[in-house]
Amino acid sequence: MKSKLLITGGVFAFTAAAIFTGCQQASAPQKTPEQVVKDAVKNLSSVTANQFGIALNGDLTGPQGQAPAKVKFNLTLDGGSDLKDLKDPKINLKLDGSGNADDQNGSLSAELRMNKDNLYFTLAKLDLQGGPTLPADLKNMYVGKWWKLPIPPDTLKEFAANLPEGGSQQNLSPEQQKLKDMVQNAQFFTNIKFVNNEDVKGMQSYHYSADIDKKALVSFVEQSAVVQGQTMSDSDKKDMEDAMQKFDITANLWVDSATGNLDQVSCDLKFVHPGPSDPTGTISAKATLWAFNQPVTVQVPADAQLFPIDQLLGGLMGASGNMGALDNASMTEGN
Repeated sequence: MKSKLLITGGVFAFTAAAIFTGCQQASAPQKTPEQVVKDAVKNLSSVTANQFGIALNGDLTGPQGQAPAKVKFNLTLDGGSDLKDLKDPKINLKLDGSGNADDQNGSLSAELRMNKDNLYFTLAKLDLQGGPTLPADLKNMYVGKWWKLPIPPDTLKEFAANLPEGGSQQNLSPEQQKLKDMVQNAQFFTNIKFVNNEDVKGMQSYHYSADIDKKALVSFVEQSAVVQGQTMSDSDKKDMEDAMQKFDITANLWVDSATGNLDQVSCDLKFVHPGPSDPTGTISAKATLWAFNQPVTVQVPADAQLFPIDQLLGGLMGASGNMGALDNASMTEGN
C-alpha cells in the first residue's frame, strides 16, 4: 500500500510539475502583442552592434510558356557588424548560395570583411553548370583568393556621415530623423497573436504570428519618398498597390523576453492572384539577431593581395571581345 501511495504521489507530482512548467512556458507577457512588437522594432534603433544570420529560399514556377519554367534558390548570409564608432567600422559577411533554373544550376561562396583601413573579400567558390560560365583564366586567377581594397579617408567620412554615430540623435540629419521617427511609429504588422515562449540563440523569447499590413507598407514607401525630396506618382502608387494584391505575406516575430529586443523575424510570401506574366510559388526569409551591442572583431586575412582592378577589367573586355569574334565567325560560316 505504501509503495502504491509513493508511486501515485510521484506520478501526481510529475504531472503537476509538467502542467505547471507548460503553463509557465506558454504564458504571454502583460503588454499587448501590438505594444511588445512596436517596442521591439523601436529598440532596433539603439542597436549599434550585433551578430546576424539571414536565410532566403524560393521555389517559383514561371508563367506558362515562358522560360525558365522552374526556379529554386537558397541563400544564407551570416556575419556581424559593429558601427558604434563609424570612424572605425567593423563588418563581417559570409554568403553561401545555390540555385537552379530549369537545366542550369550553380553555387557560390563568398566572404567580405571591413575595417577602417581596407575592404577584404574573397570568392571562395563559384560553380556554374548548364549556362554562361566564367572564363577559366579569370576563375583561376581570382576565385579562392583573398583580396583587399584600401578605403580612402573621404569614403570613410562619407560612410560615417550617412549613419548616426552610435545611434546619437545629434548626428542625424533632419531627413534621417524623420525617417527614424517613421520607422519607430510605423505599424507594419496586423492581427498580431502570441504563440508561445521559445528559445532563440539561448534566449527565452516571445513568439508572435502576424500579417503584413499592405496599406501601411505602401503608405510608408510614399511618405519616405516625400521625406527624401521625391514624389511617388499616382501611377507608381497604383502599380505598387496592384502588385501587393498578387501575394499574401505572413510573418512570425520573436522578441527577447528579458531585453525586449527583436531577435528573430520570418516572412513567407505566397503568390495567390498572379497575372498571366507573373510567377507562382513561395519565397521565405528568416533573420536572426543576437549578441546585441557586443563588440565585433575583424580578422585580417594574412595572405590578402591588392585587388588588380585594371587587370580584371582588361580580362573581362578580352573575354567579351572573344565572344564577339566567335559570334561573327559563326555568322560568317552560316552565310
